[in-house]
Amino acid sequence: YKRQGINAEYGGFRNRRMRIATHLLFVLVLVSVVFSSTEINVNFSNLLAGFTSNYPSPSPTPAPSTSTPSTVAPTQAPLQEAKIAYTDGSQELEGVLIYRGGNTPLPGLLIIHDWASISNYTLSRGRQYADLGFAVFLADIYGKGIRNLTFAQRAGNASFILSNRTLAKSRVLAAYSAAKSLAVIDSSRLATVGYCFGGTVALELARTGLAPDVRAIVSFHGDPSTPFREQNLNIPNTTTVALFHGQLDPIPLDAIVNITVCFLLT
Repeated sequence: YKRQGINAEYGGFRNRRMRIATHLLFVLVLVSVVFSSTEINVNFSNLLAGFTSNYPSPSPTPAPSTSTPSTVAPTQAPLQEAKIAYTDGSQELEGVLIYRGGNTPLPGLLIIHDWASISNYTLSRGRQYADLGFAVFLADIYGKGIRNLTFAQRAGNASFILSNRTLAKSRVLAAYSAAKSLAVIDSSRLATVGYCFGGTVALELARTGLAPDVRAIVSFHGDPSTPFREQNLNIPNTTTVALFHGQLDPIPLDAIVNITVCFLLT
């Protein structure tokens, strides 16, 4: 939907490619800082090249080679994807694990989907992070089989979860526990990223106070407000929290003030 000529769902960026590149840069810088022990080499030039391919810059023609290479560059490990069944009480859930084979365990990234549930967009995000060396777990907040939703179904499911913050916490804790149980994920190097609805739910994971080993929680266009503001005091001081919004998107300033003050008190 549109607000003041700005696509509100995508955080106020007019250029979709630049929005994607900016999102990745924000997360990669933050996660690389808090994952001080990870051994991931991020080539930002190659990363951005994928998003700016429509605007190529001229490059000089290389001189012809006069020698035959003696070795062949190693190929990247194959991409692995698997559906992971888990539960929240009696509710069946089905997440997706994405990673590139090789030396495991890998730094883990828990992704909380937007209001559309696990979609092609969520899967594309997971694959991008897997290419950077993360073992990615896509959380299922709605329930097994709840996919390919209409606009009304997206609104209904998101409203159902966010109107019951206890349920939201339960669902995201179930995803967190499922991610930590996976052998390919190094549970000592774990971060969470959420988009829109998922950004709001990611903050609920922080407010449980039950995930102190999550080093970073990143919320893109998530709502920082909560009916239980005192729960902001539960956010572990071992977790770095970052909130990103478009400049023209409405942001509840009082919620930002409250969560900031709570950080200072803990």
